[in-house]
Amino acid sequence: MSKIFDGKLKRVGGVRHSEYSEYLERKKHGDFVVKGGVFTDSERAFYSKLELVTERFPLRPLVKVALKDIFDIKDSFLNHNQIHLERLKNYYIDFLVCDEETMIPLLAIFLGKHNLDEMKFIEGLFEEFEINIAHVEEKEEYNVIELIQIMELNIDMKSLIK
Repeated sequence: MSKIFDGKLKRVGGVRHSEYSEYLERKKHGDFVVKGGVFTDSERAFYSKLELVTERFPLRPLVKVALKDIFDIKDSFLNHNQIHLERLKNYYIDFLVCDEETMIPLLAIFLGKHNLDEMKFIEGLFEEFEINIAHVEEKEEYNVIELIQIMELNIDMKSLIK
């Protein structure tokens, strides 16, 4: 049976924080341990607002998407340069907003600061394929209005209304 915890790891679903910590401790496997969650506090705050905004449109927000899930390397190029394949394997987008029906990427969203060299590569790739990128300041709380503004700047929202 799965236990559910909110962002603050307090009592949720009948389980106390201490019980969850003990559960994680028991699940050690060699050098590995389960993390307390997949989101940072700011990612969780951003995603909760992003869900509110995208549910009104035929959009689907995805989290922590690898570049290799979006882009392929041409077969003829693959043998010539392994570096590009490694870049696709190792870089992730914090949030990717896709068309709900086709799952075509419409907007990549990065929270906080990222390595400048990585971003040059990523921005060049997205620009070439005409997928917009939004850089959003990492903070504790986000409001729906600012997310709507980000979406409107990067996606033709009017064309999505049926």
